[in-house]
Amino acid sequence: MQRIIILFLLGISSIGGVIGQEVRFELRDTLLVSGAPTVIPVEVYNFESVVSFQFSIGWDSTLTLQDAQFDLAFESGLVINTFDHHINISWLGPFGGLSLPDGATFANLLFDTRGCPGDSASVGLTQEFIPWEVGVVDDGNLSLGPPDTLPNLTTWRAPQILPFQDTLICEGNSLFVTAGCDDCVEFAWEAGGDGASIEIDTAGIFPLTAISENDCLFQDSLVVDVDTFQLEVLRDTILCPEDSIQFVLPDTLSAYTWSTGETAASITAFSGGLYSVTVTNINGCNATDEAAIDAENLPMGIPFADPPTLCPGDSTLLTLDTASVETVQWLDANGRLIAFDSIAIRVSPDSTQAYSVISTNGCGADTAVIDIELIVFEGNAGQDTCIAEGASVELNATGGDSYRWIEREYPVTPANIPNPVVQPADSSWFVVEITGEGGCVIVDSVFVEVATNPLATIRPINLITPNGDGMNDQLFFPNLMKFPDNELTVWSRWGQPVYQKSGYQQDDELWEGTHNGQPLPDGEYFYLLEVNGERIQQTLSIIRE
Repeated sequence: MQRIIILFLLGISSIGGVIGQEVRFELRDTLLVSGAPTVIPVEVYNFESVVSFQFSIGWDSTLTLQDAQFDLAFESGLVINTFDHHINISWLGPFGGLSLPDGATFANLLFDTRGCPGDSASVGLTQEFIPWEVGVVDDGNLSLGPPDTLPNLTTWRAPQILPFQDTLICEGNSLFVTAGCDDCVEFAWEAGGDGASIEIDTAGIFPLTAISENDCLFQDSLVVDVDTFQLEVLRDTILCPEDSIQFVLPDTLSAYTWSTGETAASITAFSGGLYSVTVTNINGCNATDEAAIDAENLPMGIPFADPPTLCPGDSTLLTLDTASVETVQWLDANGRLIAFDSIAIRVSPDSTQAYSVISTNGCGADTAVIDIELIVFEGNAGQDTCIAEGASVELNATGGDSYRWIEREYPVTPANIPNPVVQPADSSWFVVEITGEGGCVIVDSVFVEVATNPLATIRPINLITPNGDGMNDQLFFPNLMKFPDNELTVWSRWGQPVYQKSGYQQDDELWEGTHNGQPLPDGEYFYLLEVNGERIQQTLSIIRE
C-alpha cells in the first residue's frame, strides 16, 4: 500500500518575510468509501481582509472530481479551471477585502472514489500547476506571499454492503435481503446464491462476499435470530352459575387484543363463549391463543316411575327428567350401581325398594330418590290330582280375596269360589285368577288327570330358551302342523294373556316369548293348546341365560 501525502495548508508571507496574519485553506483527513461519492470540504482560517488568491488542488488517479461548489461570497471574481487530476482556482475580491469566520467552508469538492480498504490517496494543495499567492489588505497596504504546506492523509474503507445490521425475524416470517454498494459488481452468499438478494427464514449467520469494479474484496455477515414466540396459556373450562373466570396473561408483553375488545393483560369472563387474544412481544412478534367457556347450570334430575306400585312379577320403567346433566348413575337400595348414563331403566324389584339416581355435571351433583312399592301376596290353585274316569273332585284355590275360574271345556260352577267341584271327562288343567291386595292378580292352574290320552301324537312343551342360539328359541309342538284346527293361548302366572293365535304353526309365526314386541321376563307361564276339541294345558318356563 502506497502512502500519499496531501498538502493542505496555504499561508501568506510578505516579500521580505512572513507577515503577521496567516491565511489557511485546509483539507482535513478523510475516510473514503469505495464506489461512493465523497465530499471533501475546503475550510478557511484567519481569512481577514483578503482581496485575492490563487492556488491548485491536485489528486491522484483513484479520484475523479465530479463537482466543485463554492461559497457564494466568492461568486464574483472567481475563475476555475478543472483538469483530470487538478483544479486551478483564482479569485479577485472587492477593494477592501473579504473576511470569513474560522472554519468557514470555502468550497466542497465532490469526488467519485475507487479504492480498496486500507489504501490511501492524495488530495491537497499543490504548486505543480500555478504559483500560490494570497493578497491581503493590512493597514491599508496590500501584501502578497506564497503559502506554507502541511501533510494530509486520505484513506479508503469498505462500503456498507448490507442494508441493515444483525436482526431478528418472527417465526413463520421471512426476511428478504438485497445487498449492494455503488462500487460492487459481484455478490456471493455462503448460504447459496450468487446474486445480491437472498430470502432468510431460519436463524443463523449468513456471510456475504462482494467484489468491486476495481477488484476490491468486501466481506460482511448478517446474524439472524428467530423469535419462536408462542402463547399457550388459555384453557377451555366451564362456568358455573354466579361464578366468573379470570384469564391472566404475563404482563411483560407489549400489546394485548382480546376478542372482547379489551387491551389489558387480564380480563374477567362472566358468560360462556369463545374467547381469544392476540399478543405482541417486545420484538413485535404476534401469537394467538383461545379458550372456550361452556356456561353450565347446576344439574337437576327428577325421577318418575310408571307405575310406582307393582304387583309381584311386574316391572316398572324409571325415567329421569334431566336438565344440565352430563352423567347419570342409578343405585339400588343397597347403594349398588345398577345402571350408568341411562335416562330410563326398567326394574322388577322383589320387594318394596327405594332407588337413587345421581345426576352430575361440572358444577356439582344432584341426588334424588324414588320409592317403588311391591304388593306381595301368595296364592295358588291347589295341588294337582288324579281321578278315575267319571269321578268328580273339589278344587281348592287359596291366598286371594276373590277368585275366578276360567271357563273352558269342563264347567266350573260356581266359578267365583275357591273350591268348586268339577267332573272332567279327560285329564284337564283348571286355571284360576286369584285377586289379592291392591287388585293384584295371580293366575295358577291345577291339573286333574283322568285316565285318557287324546293327543298322544302331540308332545307338550314346558321350556323355551329364546337367546338366539338357534336351539329352543321358539315354542314348537312336533306334529302340530297336521292339525290346523287349533288355538294357542299363553298367560303370565298372574292371569294376563300375553299371546293368542288360532291355527298355530300353520304359518311362519312362532312365539318367541314376547308380548307386544317386547321380550317377557324369565319365569313361569301357562299355556292352553286346543286341538280338535282336545286340550294341552301346560306350564311353560322362559329361560334366556
